[in-house]
Amino acid sequence: MYNLSDKIRYHLQSTLELCDSSTIAYQYINRLNFEDLNMGTWRDFYKGDNSLTLPNINFSLLRGIVDEKKVPIPKNNAFAIHLRLGDKIRDPVISNFKTLLSELIKKHELNLKYKLCRVYYGNHNNTNHKESLEFIESLKNFLKEKFFIDLKFVSNEPDIDFCNLCNEPCLIPTTGGFSWLSASINPNNVIWDMLNNSSCSPTDLYQVQSAKSNQLKIKKT
Repeated sequence: MYNLSDKIRYHLQSTLELCDSSTIAYQYINRLNFEDLNMGTWRDFYKGDNSLTLPNINFSLLRGIVDEKKVPIPKNNAFAIHLRLGDKIRDPVISNFKTLLSELIKKHELNLKYKLCRVYYGNHNNTNHKESLEFIESLKNFLKEKFFIDLKFVSNEPDIDFCNLCNEPCLIPTTGGFSWLSASINPNNVIWDMLNNSSCSPTDLYQVQSAKSNQLKIKKT
């Protein structure tokens, strides 16, 4: 499994052995200084009181690698959502998603600005497959019936989806590392409301806050 965000978040040296050299994760790890690398696995960061300190992500480096990919920038005709379903289907954000999304759309008047929503969908670990498909179908119906917004699902290779999310004109990250890591280097309109309701572990909160701070720093005015 590629696990782009974990390899970047934890600065795993093993990434250089497990990934193709053309991938974003490989390029990021390969350009770090040796002293910034971790020789263990991501599980070493979740061992109770003995968990390791998360590294500082080099957001500038990551953004530069994304730009090198030269993926076409998404059109400014939709707001975008990244959904991690599967193993996160019962995360507070997902289980209350329609209510949270409805409040967010009204708050930011997204239904007045857009008639299309692009959803980037990932079923991490390929679990709860049936529930994930049912969730997607119900979301499509919900947006159409309540806000007259059409829904388009986007599914490409992880690197392409990541680059797209980093360039979406209006992005809503939800839960999981892939979501907030892509938002962290998006210089446009990132709406963080959903992530504030996510069940981030104490180990993750430091990097989530760093991601928000970096995004706000580079946000276009």
